[in-house]
Amino acid sequence: MTAERRWQTDALRDAQDPALERQKTARKGAAQPAKAEDLVVGAPIADKTGVEIGTIRGVEADGVVVATATGLIKIPADSLGKNSKGLLIGMTKADFDKVVAQSAGG
Repeated sequence: MTAERRWQTDALRDAQDPALERQKTARKGAAQPAKAEDLVVGAPIADKTGVEIGTIRGVEADGVVVATATGLIKIPADSLGKNSKGLLIGMTKADFDKVVAQSAGG
């Protein structure tokens, strides 16, 4: 079997395998690290479940300033990801709110 024929056979088998197709679809919606151009003032940020936690108030060399209902907090830019719905952080809103409260001395 030639390399080209083997590639065609593999591609056909993959196209017919529903489990592989679901995996490919899941990867398309998976979060990727946010890029510098994604971090713009006013962009909403959601928690890992999709609940909005705040918006970007500023982008600085040492992090991203996030405005929340309970205050401002600077987080590392590399803590943000992006999926098809926008920016997100890998924690729940409740956990994020605790971090904001602790940083404010509460």
